Amino acid sequence: MKPYEKQFLEIFEEHPEKGVAFLEEYIKTSSDDEEMLSYALFIQSAPYDDYPTAHNVLQSLIAKNPFNARVVITLAYLEFINVGGVSDSTLKLINQCLNQIDIPYKGILFCLKAKYYYYTEKNLNEAIINLKKSIEIDCGDSYNFILLGRLLEDKLLFIKALKNITKVFDEEDYRNYNPLDVDFFINESLRGIWVTKENYEGLQEEINAMCK
Repeated sequence: MKPYEKQFLEIFEEHPEKGVAFLEEYIKTSSDDEEMLSYALFIQSAPYDDYPTAHNVLQSLIAKNPFNARVVITLAYLEFINVGGVSDSTLKLINQCLNQIDIPYKGILFCLKAKYYYYTEKNLNEAIINLKKSIEIDCGDSYNFILLGRLLEDKLLFIKALKNITKVFDEEDYRNYNPLDVDFFINESLRGIWVTKENYEGLQEEINAMCK
């Protein structure tokens, strides 16, 4: 944890509004891409829900480096949850990243590409193809197995997804997490290997329903 994160959390725990003000002032002087990414994730989350600011921050980071995969996957995810789909311009960024040999998060990139085809283009076949590519590249994730399991109504894929989950949070654990932790966001929202107890039980219920 960086010193500014520790200072932010100490202030935020006692006085949330002062913590946010501290963070906003700090970010104004920061040139660190990871710090900007952390801020974008924080400001778009509840109760702030400031997606426009987060989107602007991410776009500024893309302008600096369009091959920053952590930024691209965050941009695609936030577009999906806020506007209901991945945009054509973000799909272009995803494809540019996938064309790079050594770029990280290719499994997630293919998973997000599948979301584009399923939700934006309504193309089930392309969605399935990209989810299979995601699983081929990263068979240790959970979310890609969940999405493909839903599309194919395949309970075995759900079972594999559950086996890949490495951490289940109860409510207290979830309340105490660092909201500036980008890796937490990736592991929970994009890889699906960290889940709340409620979501884990929900996945088990989906499996049980498919067994009937």
